[in-house]
Amino acid sequence: MNSDWPPPGYPLDIELIEALLSNQERVYPWNYSILEGEAYFSEIEHLMETHTSEMVADLDEGCRKFYQNLDKAWDSFQPVAANCLNSQLQGKFSPIVPQSVLEMIAAKAEELTTSSASMADQLIHCVQDSLSQWDIEDLLVLARPFAYAMRGGEEKTALDQVVQKASTLDWESCSELDRARLTLAVARYAIAYRDRPIDPV
Repeated sequence: MNSDWPPPGYPLDIELIEALLSNQERVYPWNYSILEGEAYFSEIEHLMETHTSEMVADLDEGCRKFYQNLDKAWDSFQPVAANCLNSQLQGKFSPIVPQSVLEMIAAKAEELTTSSASMADQLIHCVQDSLSQWDIEDLLVLARPFAYAMRGGEEKTALDQVVQKASTLDWESCSELDRARLTLAVARYAIAYRDRPIDPV
C-alpha cells in the first residue's frame, strides 16, 4: 500500500467538495435544457432586449443632439472663414480685381472646403459665375496650368507669374482673356489660402 496515501491536504479537499455539493443555491443553471435554465435565459434575454432598446434610444437622441450642435458650429464657422478669406483676397487683389468678383470667389472657395473635386473643377466652380460668358470647356483649358501651379518647389509658377503681371494691369482695360486668367489665378490663390492660411505668393 502506498505510504503517501492519503495525500497532504486531503481532508481540506474533501471539505471543499462537500461544501460545493451541499450548496443548494444555484447561481447559474449550467444545464440550459431543463425548465429552470430556460426560464433563466428567457429572463436574461428580456432584460437584454429592454436594456438594448433603452441604449439605442439614448444613442439616437445623443447622436441627434451631437449633429445639431455640429451643424450650428459649422454654420457659424463658415461665415467667419469666408470673411477671413475675403479679407485676404481684398488685401491682395482689390487694387486689380473688382470687389464683387473677389467676394464671389471667396464664397465659392469656402463652399468647397470639404469637396473631393479635382483642382480644375474647384477652380471652375469659383469663377463660373464671374466668367459666365465663357464656355466650361474653354475655362478648363485655361484652368489647367493653375491646377498644378502650387505643386513642387518651382520658383516661378503659373500663379505668381499671372499675379505679378496683373499688378501692372487695369481691370477695365484688360482683355477678356487676361480677365479670365487673372480670375482663375485669384481662385487658385483663394483655394491655396483656404487650405493653408499663409500667403502662397
